[in-house]
Amino acid sequence: MVAIALSLLTAPAHAVVRYVSPSGNDSNTGLSPGTAWATIGRANSTLAAGDVCVVAPGTYSQPIQPAGAGTGSSARITYLGSIQNPEAVVVTSIELSKPWVTVKGFKSTGGASLLYPARNDSVAYCWLGGAGFSAAKYSMVARNTIVGDVVFLANQWRACFNGTTRDPGCTANCESDTLRGNHIDLGVIRPGDRPFKLRAFTQRCVIDSNRVEGVFNQSGLVEETWALAFYNAYNNTFRDNRWSFEAATAPPSNNQWAAFMLRDSSSNNLFERDTMLLGMNSAYPIRGMFSASGSFVNTVRGNRWNRCYYKTNSYLYDQNGFKSCTIENSVFASKADDAIAFTSFESSVLRHNLFYSGKQAINFGAIKGSGCDINSNVFYSASAGPAGSGGGVEFFGSGAQTGFRSDYNLFFTPAYTTRPGDRSIAWCCYGASPPGPGTAWNAMNGNDAHSRYGSPLLRDSSFAGLDPRPRAGSLAIGAGEGGSDAGPIPFVSGDTTPPGTVTNLAAAQVFDRSVLLAWTVPGDDGRTGTAAAYDLRWSRAPITETNFGSATVCSALPGPLDAGAVQSYLAQSLNPGTTYYFALKTRDEASNWSALSNVVKVTTKAYDTVPPAMIKDLGTSP
Repeated sequence: MVAIALSLLTAPAHAVVRYVSPSGNDSNTGLSPGTAWATIGRANSTLAAGDVCVVAPGTYSQPIQPAGAGTGSSARITYLGSIQNPEAVVVTSIELSKPWVTVKGFKSTGGASLLYPARNDSVAYCWLGGAGFSAAKYSMVARNTIVGDVVFLANQWRACFNGTTRDPGCTANCESDTLRGNHIDLGVIRPGDRPFKLRAFTQRCVIDSNRVEGVFNQSGLVEETWALAFYNAYNNTFRDNRWSFEAATAPPSNNQWAAFMLRDSSSNNLFERDTMLLGMNSAYPIRGMFSASGSFVNTVRGNRWNRCYYKTNSYLYDQNGFKSCTIENSVFASKADDAIAFTSFESSVLRHNLFYSGKQAINFGAIKGSGCDINSNVFYSASAGPAGSGGGVEFFGSGAQTGFRSDYNLFFTPAYTTRPGDRSIAWCCYGASPPGPGTAWNAMNGNDAHSRYGSPLLRDSSFAGLDPRPRAGSLAIGAGEGGSDAGPIPFVSGDTTPPGTVTNLAAAQVFDRSVLLAWTVPGDDGRTGTAAAYDLRWSRAPITETNFGSATVCSALPGPLDAGAVQSYLAQSLNPGTTYYFALKTRDEASNWSALSNVVKVTTKAYDTVPPAMIKDLGTSP
């Protein structure tokens, strides 16, 4: 037996599959469907490391809240409902505060809470009435339908600060948690709401591949409202998410609906390949805020946007300065306002982006600090108005004409005063100038000597179908720095290294209708990094590279953990006394596949050795 199987066999000897059913009885053994327990509470008090609890369809009046804990990835406590139809197995809530617990296939009307000191827990393939991480670490909520709020907070749901006063009871934060592949409906977002938030020193968490939606609707107090809010959150990654928000009513008086906001020192967060669509079907504006003053003024910095696609029927802006931030290879578009209005652009970079607007593409109130660089962008304005007054392409306010580098950009607006391009750049207090050598703008500060004016010939230049890729003949082609194209460069992965090959796939436990498989997790590139997905299959004939594609796919696979961890999967719905072959492949984000793993041959047990419970109510009538 390979080494991994030996390590798995060190799990507690009593590790078994237990059963819960509405027709069961808590005095039963719970060791078979015929001797199932009746309540989740019985499972909570009994399950130990390595146990798998299979819960039959029905409605249960207790939460999933295990008293025991798992002892590692190969000895988890697992609750298993119906992955194919989680709404058939209903519990009041899921509350995990012990390490190494997994829950799959339930409808939790009260949502899922991963509570301090939860570690390495997971909730997947469920319907949840909200999801919250409260100082959990290394835990995951994945591939669920979530209807309700999503929050990352400190222990006991603390925010850690009341204004600038530190809460002494705040002793633990969220770290290295993952929210992946969920459909999240935040529902109605009312004044004062922050339904999706990261607070209280949440760090190094990954929010990726989620689909998030919500509708702003005025009711209640007149307060600022943000769908996605950051407070004191650092080094988190948002990747491949799709955010979509609409507004059913006008915002409260003297206020606006806002899709996102970073405040109170939230820094060094990465947004990568995220899509955000704000008010695409609404008559009421929805904006976004790169930085807010909040309680800790001038502390939001170092955030990055890469290969993102943001569209709004309003505008995006910073309230408290855009500091040491980078936007590159992205699209920011406004239907009828500035794509981005920077009150203060400080030590920041805009590189290879499309800034598109029905009015003015971008506005710099002031430029400060060192290292500011604005290059290889396309600035596109559909307005016929003059630059600097709601039209044109780019506007620099007072104090923002010097002290930075700007070049190799392409400017376009269909309107001009005396010659094409003369509404490209405006600054206080000058009318407008085209880019290029010998222009008023270049003579004043030496910038944009290599920039051009002209149409980028986008594949689709309408706001509704905006496609930033240039057509043949576009002036954007070759206009960027170093001969690159101006505007966003489509991401082409140079990653050709496949993940490592699993060599120690093993059957850790064998039952009559299920098999618990386990293996050491490979890396994204060989043995390092984190891979993207698995493909585990079974067949009743030996599996080879040639016939792997025709083998039966195992459903509801977990996502890969970090390289070197031990991961497991319970293959179910098998036939007793039957021989099966299992094999595994691993994929990275660039769609490189590993070679075929070792092939495991398993024969399920011929029959269930646990007898049904004795009938105690036999009578002459039903």
